[in-house]
Amino acid sequence: MDFKTALTELYLRDPTGTLPNALWKTLAMLDGMETLLDVRGGEVIHLEAKRGRGIYVYWDSNGVPPDIEGLDFVLLHERLARALDLEEFYVERYFRLVHRGETLEAPSLPAGFAFREVDVPAEAREVAEFINLCYEDIHVGSGEVKSWTAGPAFDRSLWLWILDGEEPVALGIADFDRSIGEGSLEWIQVHPSYRGRGLGKALVFELLRRLKDAAFTTVSGQLDNRTNPEALYRRCGFEGNDVWLVLRRRE
Repeated sequence: MDFKTALTELYLRDPTGTLPNALWKTLAMLDGMETLLDVRGGEVIHLEAKRGRGIYVYWDSNGVPPDIEGLDFVLLHERLARALDLEEFYVERYFRLVHRGETLEAPSLPAGFAFREVDVPAEAREVAEFINLCYEDIHVGSGEVKSWTAGPAFDRSLWLWILDGEEPVALGIADFDRSIGEGSLEWIQVHPSYRGRGLGKALVFELLRRLKDAAFTTVSGQLDNRTNPEALYRRCGFEGNDVWLVLRRRE
């Protein structure tokens, strides 16, 4: 069993507990990484992937945490970090949830609002500007937005505006990895002036409707976000208790 096969098997068994992001994203960055795999009797005991002074994949069946001495960057499930001293690291916490398709409501928009597919890549600049408007601490450029269309899970039908008349007031972007049947919600933004009107929920349900052929759909987000996106996803039927940490060494 090679590393990618082992990681895929673990992920399909427990997607939100194995990786902090969609599987295809991790598989795409493994080339050039130092990987370690321990398989006994056909069962994966341990795997990890490192590059330089960072750990990007870490899983251990016995819950043994990594040695983070000398590392500058670590992606790690919270359960594996409980015994570690993290005083020398900045810690960002992310929820990770999964939807199995059991709870699906028909998306409902207020009168005068409508869905429209994003014209990608032609509207890359508009997408970038809208994302930047909705976040205080995130800035993306049109080139970065265009790069998202080059991935193997890109599906233009999963890029959606909500329009108030002709004005974009909400944006949703999802991916669909057909190789394993994974949908993933990547961006759900509502213009600050339009929040609290059910547009985020409508976006999520419309994307889930379009992902009807997915075996499961995942989503993640910052736990300390003041807009509390986790609550939105749970209202839409996402479940789970997995929390992932991004550790960056303090300078």
